[in-house]
Amino acid sequence: MKKNKDWRGLAGRLGKKLWASLSNNLWLKLLSVVLALFLWSYVISTTPSITRDKTLSDISITVTGQSVLEDSRGLAVLTDLNALESARVRVRVSQSSYAQVTSDNVRVELDLSSIRQEGKQSVRLQGSTTYGSVVEVYPQYIDLEVEKRDQRYVPVNVELTGVDTTSYWYSVSSRNPSQVVVSGPTSLVKTVSSAQVLLDVSGLTETHSWEEGFQLLDAQQQEIPGALSVSTSSVRVTVEVYPIRVLTLSQEADQLTSGQVPEGYRVDQVEVNPTQVVVAAEQALLDGLTELTIEPVDLTGATQTFTAIARVQTLKGIKYLSSDEVSVTVTISEQELTKRFSNVSLNLENQPQGMWAVPSAKRLDVKVTGPYSLVSQLIREDIQATVDLAGLTQGQYELPVEIAVDNYPDLACSAQPATITVTVSQETSGQNG
Repeated sequence: MKKNKDWRGLAGRLGKKLWASLSNNLWLKLLSVVLALFLWSYVISTTPSITRDKTLSDISITVTGQSVLEDSRGLAVLTDLNALESARVRVRVSQSSYAQVTSDNVRVELDLSSIRQEGKQSVRLQGSTTYGSVVEVYPQYIDLEVEKRDQRYVPVNVELTGVDTTSYWYSVSSRNPSQVVVSGPTSLVKTVSSAQVLLDVSGLTETHSWEEGFQLLDAQQQEIPGALSVSTSSVRVTVEVYPIRVLTLSQEADQLTSGQVPEGYRVDQVEVNPTQVVVAAEQALLDGLTELTIEPVDLTGATQTFTAIARVQTLKGIKYLSSDEVSVTVTISEQELTKRFSNVSLNLENQPQGMWAVPSAKRLDVKVTGPYSLVSQLIREDIQATVDLAGLTQGQYELPVEIAVDNYPDLACSAQPATITVTVSQETSGQNG
């Protein structure tokens, strides 16, 4: 008992001395605090059971299992996976690794391989991290519309912008590929009409090639949003560029027509429309050109005005003509023909009853003028020369000769002489005999 009391007394005396020392020495106080913190940090870092939760926002959602969904199961997601919102993740991690947990080492996956049928599907988001464990992902599920997978070929169309049509001609000479394969949800694939490449050629003065992306368009030329896959992401396009010049087409008659119209017809006019064309070629070739000619229009057998299509005669090296065919109108008219007939018999018409008429001439010459095709076929027997005696009494008369041609009342006819002297007298038995 005595020994215990001695030890307690000794400890008390030492404690009092230590407290007195600490009370009087500030640096010892600070040292004790530092030592305490160090000991506490050591205990935390070496004790895994001490954990802490950390919440991270704006974690991108990674889509996996798409090839399994599409290739193995023939399904496709109609929902636009590129438009998925980011996720929020809560990670439980040891205190020692807390600072190391960042958005770079936390992953959120949307696994499409879990989908096995069409329709609306809710797919759970899965979270993982290099440090600790993911205890919560928000949202927990993503709702997706799933359809049968389809594919189709669509043409690649190129639209040029920034063109200088006053100085240059542009032509898309090649596009590779010329069509792309579009695949995805059936309802979306059916709306795709073309893949359009929008190409700016501002300032371009010579042939050039580009590797360009494209947009998928519907029949109304509107871009199609949504999840569609394409066989390529770009198209190689080559555009040819050549200077242009406006050239006149030759108006020389002998260069515009060939052959001859039939006898009795003539060509009054030959009109070419258009009279000018735009030509694109190398500048050296353009500098040597003054005009172009057309393939002559054949006149053989033509008897009336007609319009024909003629090709513009091109030259090697010409890359473009604004019109490789022109309209040629040939105006044809029929010539007039004057034909003379001699010894045409004179007929007396409407001779008064009981009277005897004697003309000064029984035959005369007739001149007929009219369209060549009509007059050229007339013979003497087609012409009637008459004098009308209606209402005449005994006496001598100077009467006009009337000329008519069967079935052709519009022909211009004249007789020589134009009038005939007719003597009208009473009929006698001697005259009758």
